[in-house]
Amino acid sequence: MSTAAALTSLFSPLRVGPMHLTNRIFRTPLTRSTGPALPTARFAEVCAARAATAGLLVADGIDVVHMDATYVAAWQRVADAVHARGGHLVLQLSHVVGPRSLPHLIDAYATAARMFVERAGIDAIELYAANGCLVDEDERHCPTTLRQVAADHRTHVLKDVVAAVTDAVGGGNRVGIRFSPLSLVTQPHDCDATMLCQDVARTAQAANLAYVHLMHADVFEEPLVSLFRSQFQNVLVGDCGYTHDEANDAIHKHLVDAVAFDSAVMGDASLVGSVGVDHVQEESMSLPH
Repeated sequence: MSTAAALTSLFSPLRVGPMHLTNRIFRTPLTRSTGPALPTARFAEVCAARAATAGLLVADGIDVVHMDATYVAAWQRVADAVHARGGHLVLQLSHVVGPRSLPHLIDAYATAARMFVERAGIDAIELYAANGCLVDEDERHCPTTLRQVAADHRTHVLKDVVAAVTDAVGGGNRVGIRFSPLSLVTQPHDCDATMLCQDVARTAQAANLAYVHLMHADVFEEPLVSLFRSQFQNVLVGDCGYTHDEANDAIHKHLVDAVAFDSAVMGDASLVGSVGVDHVQEESMSLPH
């Protein structure tokens, strides 16, 4: 299958919640947790250039505890720049700094989501639920092995956060999840990825989330993606290290609805030439330290 054929499928339009995308390419966030640095004017320019060519841009991960009025105003300038170019901007929320009071953490997610959507004009919120975040939030610091923990208990924090955030932004159609059933860094190999995958898919469907963004090619082999697809009927995004042809094939099979690419893949000349990306703009999009 040629790259041109792959681009035809990747460039078919797609509706994600209230957003009408011109293509099915998601730009993945860096999720480097660089702290509460404010996005600069140059950062806004880069975001706008990238969002103008991708179907959907997911901006760098933001810790929910690093937020105030100044921070929200800075992100509003980024959102305005993206919208001026006809793009759509999703902001990823996370919390990766050790255990906190769970009620406080859930409230922090809801407050951040509400402020970014209502005040900054962000189109949607992505909840980072990979590498032990939200999933296994309790169990990461307990001696009990994950095999002994039921899937529904492993996801109870995620479910609480999903409920709080969807309520805060007026519904699940403005919320997505970035999810992996297993992190080879933070979780042991005896984790039951199948049960966890099924439980998260059902949670996302029950909340009518706009999309789920699946990551980690070493875990999400096709049977697990198919399992997720059978339980979740909204937009499924594959971030599985696909080549362009593999991405096209996965879309044709209805295995996924869209495909996420990182900056290295988007720098491929065959793709850049087709979407009109300015090579000058292909630089690090992480927030300044």
